[in-house]
Amino acid sequence: MREENFETKDKFKERSKEFEAKITPLIIEKKEQWLNLNRNTPEMKSQIRSMERSLAKMRIFEKKRLKREAKKK
Repeated sequence: MREENFETKDKFKERSKEFEAKITPLIIEKKEQWLNLNRNTPEMKSQIRSMERSLAKMRIFEKKRLKREAKKK
C-alpha cells in the first residue's frame, strides 16, 4: 500500500516493481519444492495438476518480466 504522506505515485510504482522482482522467484522456488515433495502422492493428483499449471503461468510471467527489464537497460 502507498502511504500518501510519504511516497509519491511514481516512487510507489517503482517500489512495487522491486517487490515483484524479489518475491516472484521465491514463490516459484517454493512451488517447485512443494511439487517435488508431493509429486508421488496419488491422493493429491488434482492439487499437483493445479500447482503445475500455476507454476507454468508464473514462469511465463517471470520470463516476460525479465525480458521487459532487459529491454529497459
